[in-house]
Amino acid sequence: MLRRLARAAVAHGLACRREPDRAADAPLILGYHRVLADGLRSAAGVPGLSVSPRTLERQLEFVGRRFRFVSLDELGARLETGDAAGLAAVTFDDGYVEF
Repeated sequence: MLRRLARAAVAHGLACRREPDRAADAPLILGYHRVLADGLRSAAGVPGLSVSPRTLERQLEFVGRRFRFVSLDELGARLETGDAAGLAAVTFDDGYVEF
């Protein structure tokens, strides 16, 4: 419970920042390891490496309001040309069956 509150507080603080930030124009790459229902997360090894489907949905909705999602290949190509501001890509590590 404490870990969940700490994550929520950090996320809220980042979302509410009003000062100009050079990183706000930087592209974003989200990396996920596993997406598991809450009941399965505690038995899935390292709980910090998994998110619930609802958490994933909320995070992607939040990012989608601020960035435009593109493929990782497109993001890489746009980084090479210096035209990647405002773009985001999502990656999943390991490719478990639940994907």
